[in-house]
Amino acid sequence: QQTRFIYEELETEGKKITIQGLSGTGKTELLLHKLKDLYIQDKESRYCFTCFNKILSRKLKSRIPEFFNFMKVEQQIEWERLLCIPAWGSYNSPDSGVYRYICEYYQIPFYSLREIGTLDKACKLALKAVEPLVKQKGFAFDFTFIDESQDFKESFVDLCVAVTRYKVFVAGDIF
Repeated sequence: QQTRFIYEELETEGKKITIQGLSGTGKTELLLHKLKDLYIQDKESRYCFTCFNKILSRKLKSRIPEFFNFMKVEQQIEWERLLCIPAWGSYNSPDSGVYRYICEYYQIPFYSLREIGTLDKACKLALKAVEPLVKQKGFAFDFTFIDESQDFKESFVDLCVAVTRYKVFVAGDIF
């Protein structure tokens, strides 16, 4: 009940929160703190933590449990509730990227880089397809965290906002 009240307050502030700063100013740390706070408050929500490339997403996936341990969070991370994946993904695995996961969740066509050319084009098509389906199938995530947002076009962020129930935290460099 208390958690529901917190979410309702958050919704009134708008769905997307943008965090900008110079390189090395702690934007990722801020995202990790927010993830920790939300994760321990609510045992049911589904979270997505993403960035543009596979290397950084693997680094983040190993860093999250280290951060939780450092912050002395007793609750273990349930990876079924927390996806930490890059943006695009591949045909082989629905959990290989956010765009791929969204396509699987809403049963819409997935396009590879070879087929469509850019993530921007893929996300624009997905956004058009997803908007009418959200009411039927619900939200794919409750909270989404996007790191290094300067690497993305706005269409990716818009797609994440469309499929996220409560908040999308977007962190990136100013320049």
